[in-house]
Amino acid sequence: MHWKSWVREATNTIFKLDQPKELPSQVGRHLVVDLKHDPDWVWSLRMVSIPREKTNAVIDFRIFDPEKVRGQNLKAGDYHALDGHPEAVFFEGWYDRNTWEMVVTPVSVLQTAV
Repeated sequence: MHWKSWVREATNTIFKLDQPKELPSQVGRHLVVDLKHDPDWVWSLRMVSIPREKTNAVIDFRIFDPEKVRGQNLKAGDYHALDGHPEAVFFEGWYDRNTWEMVVTPVSVLQTAV
């Protein structure tokens, strides 16, 4: 038995996605100020996100109402948990952590365009 605690064996690590969290201030501010949504409603929403493959600075996100998700017996544990349930998602988009450039699109617009 070799006890080389300083040597780490290569393992297949699974990329762990973020759990639902509160909206970043820039995204919430955009929904309230630019898109004219009710502030109380906006700050009650939650977001799941995933970094883009080629860069960690750009984050793709989905915004949903946790009460609506619970009412539909869904679990919004991560970004991909909402793939099959577009009715639970209010907004989708992306933002850049460095420049705070962002695009937020209501999902109803996405569904009518398809």
